[in-house]
Amino acid sequence: MPDSGIYFGLGFGANSTQFKNQKLEATGTSTVTNTATGALVSKGTAGGPPVGIGMDTVNSISPALQAGYFEKLQGTNYLWGLKFSYNYLGGTYYLDKSWFLDFSYTYSVTQDKTANYYSTYNNPGSPNTYSGSLIGSSTGTATVQSASLSLNRVF
Repeated sequence: MPDSGIYFGLGFGANSTQFKNQKLEATGTSTVTNTATGALVSKGTAGGPPVGIGMDTVNSISPALQAGYFEKLQGTNYLWGLKFSYNYLGGTYYLDKSWFLDFSYTYSVTQDKTANYYSTYNNPGSPNTYSGSLIGSSTGTATVQSASLSLNRVF
C-alpha cells in the first residue's frame, strides 16, 4: 500500500428500499340530486380508521463511481483522506500497490411523512347526479440499505 495517493474507481451497488408504516386515512362525502329537478335525493358521509398499506420491498443494482485522496498518518497504519462516492439511486482491500477493492454499506431511515389531499367529484347522470369530496391523508416512512463494491486505481 502506498503512503498516499489519488484514486478513481468504478463498481456496482446492491440496494434495498423498504416502505414501512404506510397508512391511508380517508373520509368521503356524497350528495345525490335528481338531475331533472335538482331536488336532494340523499346525502351522506363515509370513513373509517386508518388502513395499513402493504408495499413490497424494492431491490435494485446500480452503478457506483468514486474518487478520493488518502494519506497514511505518519508512523501508523491508519489513513486519513477524502472520498467522493456516487451510487446511482445513489472497507478497503489492496490487490497490489495501485489497485484496491472498496466496500461500502449505507443504512438510512426517513422520518414519518404525512401527505394530505382533498379532491372533489361530480358525476352527472340520469336520473341522478352524484357529487362530493374525498378528504384524507397518507403516512409512511422508508428504509434504504445499500452495499457497494468498487475496483479502484491509485495514481
